[in-house]
Amino acid sequence: MTERLCREQQSLERKLAETLGFPSATILSNGESVTLHSLKEIRGSLGVDPVDAAVRANAEAEFAAHQARWHAADTEIGYSAAMIAEHNAANRVEALLEELSETPATTLAGVTAKLDAVLKEGQLGSGSAIY
Repeated sequence: MTERLCREQQSLERKLAETLGFPSATILSNGESVTLHSLKEIRGSLGVDPVDAAVRANAEAEFAAHQARWHAADTEIGYSAAMIAEHNAANRVEALLEELSETPATTLAGVTAKLDAVLKEGQLGSGSAIY
């Protein structure tokens, strides 16, 4: 289930990124167009003079508008809900694996089940993007 939720979340994120692009704002810096992806980047990339203050205000407004479009589309397609569901499933897997590791195996079937869980977890952790 965690893997399925991960693929679903990634698909929704890809859809948002392809449709809207990640929230950003573009400014001119030294004659070059620079794309910034956070308010921190916007605020840190400009000086304090009045021209920079105006550029910063415009960039912050552009970023806020882009972020609002992202959030509206996110709500419509359920990206954040899918991300939360994936996170919750991954936490559940971790809790179950922890409980399994602390439970003594008293039968051959129990030893086999623990070994199977270790092998499967190793496969998931070595190349999967679920964590």
